[in-house]
Amino acid sequence: YIYTVPVNGGKVSQISPLDDFASIPRWSPDGKRIYFRWGKGRLSSVPSDGGELRIHSGVDQMVKNTGFFTIYPGSGNSVSPDGKSIVFSGGTATSGPNIYTIPVEGGEPNQVANGGGYPCWSPNGKWIAYLGRETGDDGKPKEVIFKVSKEGGNPQKITTLTDNVTAAGIDWSPDGKMIAYFAKKENETAGTLRLVSDDGSESREVCPILNVAVHSDVTWSPDGQKIAFVSKGKIWVVPSNGGDPVELWTDVDAHVGALDWSPDGNKIVFSGGSGMKPEFWFMEDFLPLDKLSQKDE
Repeated sequence: YIYTVPVNGGKVSQISPLDDFASIPRWSPDGKRIYFRWGKGRLSSVPSDGGELRIHSGVDQMVKNTGFFTIYPGSGNSVSPDGKSIVFSGGTATSGPNIYTIPVEGGEPNQVANGGGYPCWSPNGKWIAYLGRETGDDGKPKEVIFKVSKEGGNPQKITTLTDNVTAAGIDWSPDGKMIAYFAKKENETAGTLRLVSDDGSESREVCPILNVAVHSDVTWSPDGQKIAFVSKGKIWVVPSNGGDPVELWTDVDAHVGALDWSPDGNKIVFSGGSGMKPEFWFMEDFLPLDKLSQKDE
């Protein structure tokens, strides 16, 4: 479901139909639309201030003809900086998932990488970062961050198995120099939010996280000064140069899934569920009223 709500509380406004599951929201660069996974794997969007639902015809036709779908929860749905293309992870019950791009205005998906999930665009629009897998010494597949040209080709590995990348969202910094990701060791709950340079040469910790769960999400502020992430179903904000995370207050009892920072820096859109029903929320003018530190949670 898709709703809007002021960060300081107030009446929740519905901005999309309440007849199917909505998740993994992503802003268009101009801030006018929000793209998301709709229903049984369709790629859809609504105006950011509410309005008619639009289903992407290219993906919808493949859903009907082949059973193709955008994956959940790692489809990504990231819109290119020029607003012309969307990158996502998709597949069928017997193939994929793979990384695809598709024109925003319609057309057929173009595969740019084999395997992978959680894709996102570089700020210059030339690269796509995503999570792929490598097999460790124990024979188990583990997550590794790759990048590939928007046209496809040979992927370049950014992290290694020792970086302990978690199967969760990643996001490129606005200046294109760093990628934010979650890291934790196998069979442990606590972990860290980390940054890695786009060539893998530099890596550093932003903050410890008490609970790093698979399929969490992360997003940078447009000015690059802050990073918002999900932990224990809540939104936390931390300075990108490090510090104590602060919970972002809302007046809704929703378990947060995916999130994305608006291009103008004033809003966060996020998916969430309450009462065991999936919901999709929109939050604006966010300033936490209660300076609740993550370590006090």
